[in-house]
Amino acid sequence: MRDIFTPIFLPVLGALALVHGFEPNPFVFRPLALTTFVFFLIFYYFKKYRLAYACIALALVLLISGSYLRGKIAYESDRGLRFPQQQYLTISGTLLAFPEIGNDASVLLLRSRSFSWGGKKIERELNVRVTCRGDCREFNRGDLVEVAARIDPRLPNRNFFPNPYEKYLLYKNIHLTAFSKSAQLLQLTARVNIFWRAIGAWRERIRQKIEARYQVDGVLSPPGVFLEATILGDRLRLENDEQEMLIGSGVFHLLAISGANIGMLALISLLVCRWLRFSLKVKYALTALLLLLFLTVSGFDISAQRAVWMALLLFAARVWFMDVQLSNIISFCGLLLLAFNPAQFLDPGFILTFSLTAALLIG
Repeated sequence: MRDIFTPIFLPVLGALALVHGFEPNPFVFRPLALTTFVFFLIFYYFKKYRLAYACIALALVLLISGSYLRGKIAYESDRGLRFPQQQYLTISGTLLAFPEIGNDASVLLLRSRSFSWGGKKIERELNVRVTCRGDCREFNRGDLVEVAARIDPRLPNRNFFPNPYEKYLLYKNIHLTAFSKSAQLLQLTARVNIFWRAIGAWRERIRQKIEARYQVDGVLSPPGVFLEATILGDRLRLENDEQEMLIGSGVFHLLAISGANIGMLALISLLVCRWLRFSLKVKYALTALLLLLFLTVSGFDISAQRAVWMALLLFAARVWFMDVQLSNIISFCGLLLLAFNPAQFLDPGFILTFSLTAALLIG
């Protein structure tokens, strides 16, 4: 099978880097993409397949680049909204992820529906990251909640260069950050469906097992912190001095759900299945099931999604005896991820995943 996606994926990454720096008018990209697609149809009709391929590649580059710029403009407009300072608002919305649990606080990511204060109400859908004092583990992804919180009006500090935190907020699509002084100010208004409640209960049982084994006098030991971070994605248990030490040593990024976790899990599963002499289909089916279970426990973390989808595509190709080119599968997954959220190219995890894989393939 020819590598048809890498010659598209690489120009898309290059174009995203260019438009991020120069920020051209985003509204010219769709007409240009449509014009390019018309040329694709013409060349394809006359069987000029190479020119047709170049046109469809250029159309995708234009569409994804334009989508990124339009999303960035909309994001900056939403972040420009002003709310009363030093005043608690009632934020109503849906939890986009399972709460991240720390020693004395929890972090919630919710999609707002409305903001209310002093008899006023604004209906606006924004992604809000709320730091809430207390333990919010009883809430699940998808729950409808109301929380009384104070919006942080501060923009990221800038000295001579852009603050990297701005990029983090952009690719995570977080419009506002807020603080709530107590978990009692967080109220459940409607439960999510049984699927997410079951996953939440499963995650909580895993957390309780880790705490029962590694928690001493209310403090989780380093092995417990590592397990919660790499299985559940919770890194709030780390103390500030421990975080600074890990950041200084350059290994803080390893204390998280990542493609490395998925790769090691898949490798162990495949080796065990080979030792048990399972057939090819059974071996890949069991490994795929194991990876999907890990993805579920992680709360469908985006880093886990990247690695699992690539692994599943590779397994499917191997089972059907296709001529597999890893670069083709990797580039296809990258294009899919960028199509859903073009700002992901700013995510260090995204860059590390594809850069490391490319280095291994080239080497």
